[in-house]
Amino acid sequence: MDIKQILIRTKDLIITPEKEWKGILENGEKGFKAVNNFALPLIGLATAAAFLGDLILMGFNFEHALIEGILSFGSSYVGIFLAMGIIRFFAPRFNVTQEQNTILTLVVYASSVYFVVEFITNLIPELFFLRILSLYVAYVVWEGVVPITNVDEGQKGGFVLFCSFAILASPVLSSYLLTFLLPNVN
Repeated sequence: MDIKQILIRTKDLIITPEKEWKGILENGEKGFKAVNNFALPLIGLATAAAFLGDLILMGFNFEHALIEGILSFGSSYVGIFLAMGIIRFFAPRFNVTQEQNTILTLVVYASSVYFVVEFITNLIPELFFLRILSLYVAYVVWEGVVPITNVDEGQKGGFVLFCSFAILASPVLSSYLLTFLLPNVN
């Protein structure tokens, strides 16, 4: 998948998520292919934005900007798999399949909203208040959770809230974990 297709798919997931989820089911990449061909380029863009934003903000301190870029990449990448693991662990409580590729597909494509917000707020940190737009992940999950996971309508609301929380909290938890594990990062 080239960057133009990734940006079009991201735009469509934000503007018309119901239609785009159908397209993902029909001919989209799933599981680890979605991570490699869809999420990694978006994470790379957000990482580059974190590096450039921090480089300018911190007076061209290359070392600090590099660390900020590494933390941005690490927290987003690890966050995908942490969210997948959390959702897989609790999926039986919602009568949803624990199939790894299914859950990973949901997490990857729903996270695109988070990656766009990260790109903007990393590039221009003064726009931090736009992080509230990350909550739109819940709507994207709402539209995709039934076609992707076949969750019952009675369980849909709770599962959407749980998935959205896991998707949004996992990069934050990953960032704290990486900051804790890596010496002299902050």
